Amino acid sequence: MLGRPDVYPEHKDAHDAWCPEYPDSWWVWLTLGYSEAVIAEKIEVYETFNPGAISQVHLIDEYGLLHPVWQGEAGGPKGEQARIFTVHNIQVDVPVTGILLTLQPDQVPGWNQIDAVSLTGRAPGAQAAHYLGQWAVDAKTSTQYASERYAAYQMTGQPDVYPPVMAIMPGLGRLKRPIKGKNGPS
Repeated sequence: MLGRPDVYPEHKDAHDAWCPEYPDSWWVWLTLGYSEAVIAEKIEVYETFNPGAISQVHLIDEYGLLHPVWQGEAGGPKGEQARIFTVHNIQVDVPVTGILLTLQPDQVPGWNQIDAVSLTGRAPGAQAAHYLGQWAVDAKTSTQYASERYAAYQMTGQPDVYPPVMAIMPGLGRLKRPIKGKNGPS
């Protein structure tokens, strides 16, 4: 999920994209870090397999504070096509260095995969017409399928999956749904 897309525009189960540990998980979160602080204009999420599970998007400012920019119903679109899910920011006017994505994989059956996430904005103090597009340089997740494949960091060393989802959402482990008939992506 770091850097430019590896899989997009293809719609396929690919080990070069991130996916959660279990298909049809209940709630999953991803945080992505960027090298330059910007006043965000838009976020583009490259969903390459079973898109549509994103339910919330927050920007993370330089102090680690969350700023909601989009919330909606997970569950669409259905089909055999990758997509770029775009969120335009019209609310947050402080410099940001990260994105928090919340997904509801149980609303889109199968493995939900994300290939890359871009953040476009202007440098603080820069003219409105001068935009900087950048790709994630850091990623953390509440869950991932494997440490070598389908992982958030994709070839940048050992995974950094902290804090465990149980630390930020107590009781969630009791709500885990059983996996139906599949042990992992193909």
